[in-house]
Amino acid sequence: MTVVSREGLVELKKLRGSPQDIADIGPARGAGMKPAERAVLATSQARDLCLSLRRSFVGPRALELLRAGKVHRLDPAELPIALGLAWAAGDLALVRTALASLPADRVAADAVLSAFRDAAR
Repeated sequence: MTVVSREGLVELKKLRGSPQDIADIGPARGAGMKPAERAVLATSQARDLCLSLRRSFVGPRALELLRAGKVHRLDPAELPIALGLAWAAGDLALVRTALASLPADRVAADAVLSAFRDAAR
């Protein structure tokens, strides 16, 4: 996610999109950004990095357990990652099977699991 100041957005709208026009906006790394905007951007980028690293390290094991039908061995934080990777791979049958193996009240109580259930119907 990229945060752009109001002035930067106005400037972007003025441009026609040529690479030189975009390069002329100013120095990289948000030199024209306000401190609060830089903090929001840094926080957002750090969160994205943490989530990406978590998917990279937890994901393969979680997806393997999901494919093996061992949904009960996934902790609550691993299950959405495994379902997301199965979804990204286009394996909707796996998503449906995994959700069907869970108690209905657990799926209903979890917004992420409910969203997967609704989308996989």
